[in-house]
Amino acid sequence: MRKLIGTILLIAGCFTVTLAQGPQDQKEKGKRGEKLLKEMTTTLSLTTDQQNKIKPIIEETGKTMKTNREKYKGNQKCMRQSAFQTRKASEEKIMAILTPDQQKKFTEEKNKKQEERKKKRQEKLMEPIDCK
Repeated sequence: MRKLIGTILLIAGCFTVTLAQGPQDQKEKGKRGEKLLKEMTTTLSLTTDQQNKIKPIIEETGKTMKTNREKYKGNQKCMRQSAFQTRKASEEKIMAILTPDQQKKFTEEKNKKQEERKKKRQEKLMEPIDCK
């Protein structure tokens, strides 16, 4: 059960990290949520009804993340905790909308992305550095 919950949280994290990073320029504003929904639609074969239910959740998550970044600016611990809680709540809402098969796929994708990030982090740490 703990593994399942951890996996679910990780996938939600993967999906909401995109929202948490914020747009790089004004043209990208609002497109991260659209990109995330499109990716979820393709990966999970979401129905139109599911898309219509998930879209406001993604938008709400993005707004909450932005508010929390501003609120806790300079306090990394609080920022991380609020981001975690926001992602967890978002993921629970999304999981309630998905079918059991989609939930399984969602969890698998979350694990896959976590492993990819872990591998990239390890590769980055293995790069030679100049510590003079």
